[in-house]
Amino acid sequence: MKFFKCIFAASIALLPTTAFAQERVSGQVVVDAIDSLSEDEQRQLERDISAQFPAIRFTESSLEEDTKIEIGHLEAKDVDQVISAFASDPRIQHLEPVYEMKALGFKNYTPNDPIYNKQWYLPYIGTEDAHGYASGKGVVVSVIDTGVSCEERNGYKVISDFKNIKCRKGYSVFTKDDNTYDAQAHGTFCAAEILAAFNNSVGGASAAYSAELLPVKVLGDDGSGSTVGVADGIRWAAENGADVISMSLGG
Repeated sequence: MKFFKCIFAASIALLPTTAFAQERVSGQVVVDAIDSLSEDEQRQLERDISAQFPAIRFTESSLEEDTKIEIGHLEAKDVDQVISAFASDPRIQHLEPVYEMKALGFKNYTPNDPIYNKQWYLPYIGTEDAHGYASGKGVVVSVIDTGVSCEERNGYKVISDFKNIKCRKGYSVFTKDDNTYDAQAHGTFCAAEILAAFNNSVGGASAAYSAELLPVKVLGDDGSGSTVGVADGIRWAAENGADVISMSLGG
């Protein structure tokens, strides 16, 4: 049952907090001019933008003649600056980054993580299909357990599959600070099933590999705690950004 308790939380964590988390197309911005703008006025708008951002170049959308929509190409770091500088320009109807769109439900490939063939419970709950919809991006998962070793400190090491995950500062009900280091390993195991690095040829795969982790330590190094500590941990997680709470514990 331990696997299913961890993986149930992982499957919930696949769901994004918005309809679907979107990835930007690097270095592209949509410039949607007002429909009444003449061609000369639109060229002048391009020149005005180029005066502030000399590296930008413009390409037309397929219906640019009717929609006045162009795509500005520039360095990724300058996209938000262009939007900030020209969002209130009366000649522009809308400015936003260009986002990727993908076919939903497309079956993901089998990850190359070497022990994935032993993680029978991941395909069992449909993660290979689910990854065609979401990977947990934008979701904060709190693992309330024996802690999770997210960084090297005080002699604790980070497992290789955790080195690039997004791990927020957590909380320990024992030390009343962010010392959530896991000497028992149960919490780290559960967290790895939810959001360990995916398809990186190291260790195992996970269900919601783009989620963020919020570790809360309510069980000690011997794996035990109390109902009071668990209740405190749940409350702390809920008040500190958790969208999903994972607990694999009992009396």
